[in-house]
Amino acid sequence: MTSNHNESASAVAVGKMLNPRSIAIVGVSAKPGSSGRNLLENLQRNDYRGEIHLVGRSGGEIGGLPVLTAIDELPKGVDLALLILSATGVRDAVAACIRKEVHVGVIYASGFAEFGDAGRAEQAEITRLAQAGGLRLVGPNCIGYTNYIEPLNTVFLPDDPVRRLDTAPGPAVAVLAQSGGLMGMIFQGLRARGVPISYRLSTGNEAGLTLTDFLAFLADDPATGGAVIYAEDIRDPNGFLEAVRKVRAREKLLVLMHTGRSARAQQAAASHTGALAADYGVMKTLATHAGACVVESFEELIDVAEILARYPQPPTGGAAVATTSGAFCAIALDALGDLDIEVPALSPATEATLGARLPAYMMPSNPLDLGTAVVTDPELFHDGLAALLGDDRIGSVTLAVPYSHSAANQEMLRQVTRAAAGQPKPVAVALLVDVLPMARRAGRLCRRAQGGHLQLAGTESAGDRRGDPLRALLGPRPVHRHSDG
Repeated sequence: MTSNHNESASAVAVGKMLNPRSIAIVGVSAKPGSSGRNLLENLQRNDYRGEIHLVGRSGGEIGGLPVLTAIDELPKGVDLALLILSATGVRDAVAACIRKEVHVGVIYASGFAEFGDAGRAEQAEITRLAQAGGLRLVGPNCIGYTNYIEPLNTVFLPDDPVRRLDTAPGPAVAVLAQSGGLMGMIFQGLRARGVPISYRLSTGNEAGLTLTDFLAFLADDPATGGAVIYAEDIRDPNGFLEAVRKVRAREKLLVLMHTGRSARAQQAAASHTGALAADYGVMKTLATHAGACVVESFEELIDVAEILARYPQPPTGGAAVATTSGAFCAIALDALGDLDIEVPALSPATEATLGARLPAYMMPSNPLDLGTAVVTDPELFHDGLAALLGDDRIGSVTLAVPYSHSAANQEMLRQVTRAAAGQPKPVAVALLVDVLPMARRAGRLCRRAQGGHLQLAGTESAGDRRGDPLRALLGPRPVHRHSDG
């Protein structure tokens, strides 16, 4: 069987999984709050239009639908079976799904490869059965997935109604995670920042469909502009790297966080999804070379994903920093040096423009100190940033200013949004304060500015970022280094 054939078969399976014409919930219970009942309610709440079949030992009726007492009572060819069963019942259910020619099965149960040798052997046997019988599996040890293009929610937990794909500026991204909890956290973090989501997918132990299969599908999916991935184990390294290259060849973003930098983290991953220890350094080097932007913290994952979603074309020039605190110029240069990011000198024309605009006692440079002159002359924010953005040597600008009172912040943002209007270059505003919550109005103002061409680095998690607000814009080093795609 050729790799192209495998990829095509996987794409068909992923398509049926995301857009099934018929669904069977196996192991359903009438008990309110049970996993099967939650699944049924999530399907009905989102107005799923396909056929829904229920299978449960008690029979009867739930939610207006009859309950079959065995999988063998299902019609042949159901697209998707959601298996709400304990680990001990999964193998028999998989065999029954094969007899009824079910196309895709989702296994939610834990107790497989993450439980040691016995669980790994049971998972391997289930995988063997499914592969021989033409059944593609999702999971085990997953919480399900959600389609935001054509609303479908297979998460077994109570959930809000699915909102169709957002129409916010920038490409929609898919969230892929081998952890259901991290899938939810990434989704919530990106959604809170206004990044549109096409799918969120919990892949679990990947006894069947893997990150590689989903990435290959998403590369060709017209509604998806990239993927944000949390992984503990890449089970098909060569296939995964090829899928990364395919995604990047279509100019779609790909941000990857992979645990396992330490031996203890590798052990934790093994106990979570049955991940096998791998060389993190080799993985990072190969994934970066293939075009992925590899990050090392959850905060960086969200920051970088938002940056790339808003600015899909990487900057071609160096970085500029403007501030109203001379001390921060040195701090910024240290941070930029650690990130190996170019900080070019200003062009003679930009120096002349700024020299004519700044007070006589201030020197134009990069980083640019606007000083306290902005207190009485707030338009200096506009003129200073406009000059930096007009410099061909500059590819992005960060304005890092101490937090001030609300009126002053609003005026600063008005001036900055004027300067950023119509600019393809990223602009970030970082309010330098510890954990003071950022005003929501300020965030909305920035994200509305010219279709989202302005980034406001939130201050509410500054403590978690260890006082490094520049990482929000300047942290994704591969974006700078791989600007040739």
